[in-house]
This record gives sequence, C-alpha cells and structure tokens, in this order.
Amino acid sequence: MYIKEIAEKVGEDWKIVAFHLAKLADAGFVEGEFRVIELAKSKGRAGKFYRLTDKVDKVLSRINELQL
Repeated sequence: MYIKEIAEKVGEDWKIVAFHLAKLADAGFVEGEFRVIELAKSKGRAGKFYRLTDKVDKVLSRINELQL
C-alpha cells in the first residue's frame, strides 16, 4: 500500500506513519519500494509502497504457539 493510503486507514498523519514504517523496515517486518502512484490527482508522481515480509508470519506463528 501507498503510505498515504495506510495513514488514511489508520487515521494518523502520514509523517507519523512514515516514521513507524521506517522502524518496521529497519527491523525487517516491512519492505518499501518506490513506484508510480496511480491514483486520482497523483499526476504520475512516485511514492513509496510497503508490503509485509515473511518475518511477520514467522513471528505471528511463534506467538500462536506460545499461547497454546
């Protein structure tokens, strides 16, 4: 997802979301890449898009194991 889309969904300013996404990327939980934004009013600008890494699944699986 594009960073401003994430910010809208969680109801926070995009700058706060960007800060936390950078920390999650440093820890290996998300990956970001620049792509052309294909949204209304974007005018072909580039934006950073994020996706979860496999590390998230591993951590969630481990948490579920510990809760059993």
